[in-house]
Amino acid sequence: MNKNKNMMIPVIAFCAVVFFCSLVGIFAVVIRADKDNHVADNTANGNANAKVELRELYESFEKKKFDKDYGVFVGLNPRNKSALFGYKIVVIDAEYFSKDDIDILHKNGIKVLSYLNMGSVEKFRDYYGEFEDITLGEYKNWEDEYWIDTSSENWKKHIKQLSEDLTKKGVDGFFVDNCDVYYYHAEQKIYDGLIDMLKELNEIGKYIVINGGDYFVRMYLQDEFQKNKLFDAVNQESLFTAINFEDSSFVRQEIETTEYYKEYLESCKANDVQVFVTEYTKDKHLENLSEKYCYEK
Repeated sequence: MNKNKNMMIPVIAFCAVVFFCSLVGIFAVVIRADKDNHVADNTANGNANAKVELRELYESFEKKKFDKDYGVFVGLNPRNKSALFGYKIVVIDAEYFSKDDIDILHKNGIKVLSYLNMGSVEKFRDYYGEFEDITLGEYKNWEDEYWIDTSSENWKKHIKQLSEDLTKKGVDGFFVDNCDVYYYHAEQKIYDGLIDMLKELNEIGKYIVINGGDYFVRMYLQDEFQKNKLFDAVNQESLFTAINFEDSSFVRQEIETTEYYKEYLESCKANDVQVFVTEYTKDKHLENLSEKYCYEK
């Protein structure tokens, strides 16, 4: 996930074109990092209603094309929250937003999903030192970020507490990142740890999006999806585009990878999983290619 971590490390000036894929409709929004960026208790019924509202809001996007349905702003400084006005669903790192900030977004008709890093930990987080001893190695291409041992009971408790704290701020759901840890460390205990945390998260009753994590999601859809649905949607990055980390340029995704992701997303939709696509590009042709795919699907 492209994260702007300007609180403690330099800005990553990437652009993201975010597409909503439905059976009928499509939308897109361009998001750019800027130099200023960094990163009421709800009743059970209220949480359940918010989950239903978000699923229904997603379905409403199928009816027509919108300009500002959904935007991913993980690195947004809370001072710049007015940039979110006009969107229907936004993803932010609510760890750095106050309850009052989120209340203001709600008053402007915005549903708020909070970034939740379940499979890795960044050094700029205040709590990094507590979990340094259970890291599993560097996260390639993302400086100062490390895969985490998701089987750790201390990590599970941390994610549970963090999700509860974010819920108290009033977020409507969670954008869960780095379930890809199971691909890089394909051990049963890593898979089980992710499942345990998602079960805890699901009990809150919020809308849950899994960002990436296709290897983990495929396994879950095969093994457990029909028994216990733990998430509502997936967000797939780089369907048609990719980042060349050697020179920070945007390139065309390899055809074989594109075809793999297409098949994967079709399997998700076949299992009633809602689908979002995030592209990284400045190329209008590739943007149009993604739009066309989303519109047709």
